[in-house]
Amino acid sequence: MTTPLSSVLAQATVASGTLEAHIASDWMQGRSVYGGLQTALALRAMRSLVPSMPIRSLQTNFIAPLSEHVRAECNVLREGKNTVQVEAKLFGTDGLTTQILGVFGLARPSQIQVTLPSEQPLNLGVTKFPFLPGLTPNFTQHFAIRLREGHLPFSGVETTNAIYELDLHDSGETTEEHIVVFADVVPPLGMSGLRTPTFGSTLTWMLEFLGAATLPKDLANWRLHTTLVSAESGYSNQSSILRSPAGQALALSRQCMLVFG
Repeated sequence: MTTPLSSVLAQATVASGTLEAHIASDWMQGRSVYGGLQTALALRAMRSLVPSMPIRSLQTNFIAPLSEHVRAECNVLREGKNTVQVEAKLFGTDGLTTQILGVFGLARPSQIQVTLPSEQPLNLGVTKFPFLPGLTPNFTQHFAIRLREGHLPFSGVETTNAIYELDLHDSGETTEEHIVVFADVVPPLGMSGLRTPTFGSTLTWMLEFLGAATLPKDLANWRLHTTLVSAESGYSNQSSILRSPAGQALALSRQCMLVFG
């Protein structure tokens, strides 16, 4: 039996600046809780201190593997007239594992209005990203993942651009935590050039929210457009745009990732 994201969030115990949660093994990514879920839990804890101001960015440093028991501690670093910066630290059984900085900001009057144009539904081929127990990360069973452009990991074909189409197996309306979880699904694109399975993980992650007025309700047919910018010495850097089912750009993602092979 799996635990949907909405249930994980609902079962977490949140107080002023703190959160406690037990994460089932189906949300693990190797030795650690899925990074997207870690950051989503941190955001949920931050919301106990900043309940209504729009989230603008999240910066996550993954320091050590996080066990299935999660404790978050948050504090406000600075509260200005229009923005609030909040630090969250996640702790597992062995101490500090993850550090997240959240920046919240009110809308401001501005003459500058630039938005990424929406994209129409894709007319490309489909390669299903399989869930293979013991081979693919446990958390991927919560998603239906379809590769619409690019190549699968360990296919032996170098890939610098990929488009993933994503469904989340959950019910209810979309929340900002869903956006966080969607945005971290893509593996290091450099893995497509390998033929032998190996491990990869995210070292640092920046997620910027693009300020959409309303969130889409549907949890199916989301898309991640990902570009591998650089890969050398075991580190890779990739950028992604997360788009809603209607093709609206909702978030920008930038990751420094490790590939052990």
